Amino acid sequence: MPHAIRPYAAHDLHPLVNLWYDTWHATFAPRRHPRPLAAWRERFLTDYVPHAEIWLSPRPDGTPAGFLVLLPNWIEQLFVSPAEQHRGIGRALIALARFRYPKGLALDTPADNHAAREFYRNRGFAAQQAGFDPVNQRPTLRYSWPAVARARVPYVTAATSNSPSRLIAAPSRSDTGR
Repeated sequence: MPHAIRPYAAHDLHPLVNLWYDTWHATFAPRRHPRPLAAWRERFLTDYVPHAEIWLSPRPDGTPAGFLVLLPNWIEQLFVSPAEQHRGIGRALIALARFRYPKGLALDTPADNHAAREFYRNRGFAAQQAGFDPVNQRPTLRYSWPAVARARVPYVTAATSNSPSRLIAAPSRSDTGR
């Protein structure tokens, strides 16, 4: 069954940032992130809302079960609530990213997040290089898709103007050729 995906709206801010913060902490427990929840909210508002496409997969009550922050050819964030993982939401968000940027995508993920690394490898992404995330203070791995492409980090200064504003279903794996 395809998962509904819709663009971010201002009323999604608090539940989406809470999902992001809580999922990060569930993934890396017992470690605590050095920045408080309020700093995550501020980062989301200043770094992502004005410059990125933000998509979410809503639960029946409308709150986000997962979300994607997408810049041109770059997956900035992809998080799915632990309670909603292994149900196809992450796959649907990746399919949407591929649909939006069919020539290629790249992303960084924490090097010690083995579940995320496996998720991306299983979707045709390949590790390209090691790095370091100054926000999280952790080593990272850069992944790219298609696996043979070397993607560069984009620098975006304007909001995306061609995002649809209606509820859509993400393309299925057969739609993306994967």
